Amino acid sequence: MFSDYLTHVFILPCSFAAFNMAVVQFKLTTEKIGESLKNFDIQKNWLVVCDRAYGTITSMERVLKCGGQFILRMRHKAFNVYDAAGRTISVAKSLSGMEVGGYLNLNVFYKLNGVLKPVRLCVYRMSEEAAASAIRKVHRKQSKKQLKFSDDAVYMHNFVVVLTSLPPSVSTEEIIAAYRFRWQIELYFKRLKSILGMGNIPNKTPESIEAWLYGKILYALLIDSFWSAVDFSPNGDEPISQEYMARNQNPCQTLDKLAHQPFQGV
Repeated sequence: MFSDYLTHVFILPCSFAAFNMAVVQFKLTTEKIGESLKNFDIQKNWLVVCDRAYGTITSMERVLKCGGQFILRMRHKAFNVYDAAGRTISVAKSLSGMEVGGYLNLNVFYKLNGVLKPVRLCVYRMSEEAAASAIRKVHRKQSKKQLKFSDDAVYMHNFVVVLTSLPPSVSTEEIIAAYRFRWQIELYFKRLKSILGMGNIPNKTPESIEAWLYGKILYALLIDSFWSAVDFSPNGDEPISQEYMARNQNPCQTLDKLAHQPFQGV
């Protein structure tokens, strides 16, 4: 999200290829349109990985309709989940016995037009330190925006809970490992705001702001085009190649198993 001191607010949904560290698709929108997978041309066999803003039934159905697979962070109370008999499941209660650092797979259902449709919930319980940090953020948000979250909503911040359409042959550990790739797009936006100065846009008309943002985006894409052609290793000691990826454990092995098409994060 980019703003000129909140006079005008623009949102930049991006599709980001994790392996070549470049933007694949983007669409500049306003708050009236917001964040939606309808902003993207999802291709068959894509693995779409998104944060909790996209953790909705609409997003899941959009990906499946396009012939893709998804890993989406679940948003608390975005929709109900059910067992095979159609009984509502309390996700928070289902996770109450998990140990720190543990993984859990739940085969559940969601309802679309009254029909039960299967989906997997893959869960990781965070470290006590990471969970405490997440809960502190919740309390700060409550205080700043005068909100009141339920006990279950606060408790769920002890976990990473993702929805996935991937089959049981892909383990919960592998799915959580693959979800961590989504952090690359957060780092990308941090670079846009800090290096290219997109954090605070000029306080002018919406039309001139839009032109200014597109200029910055074009500049960023040119940089992406250059760097995506350069092999590099995350630890800097050898170039990335198919052989290099094959030697590494999760999540690289996970992604090689999942699809032959680009891995996309939103």
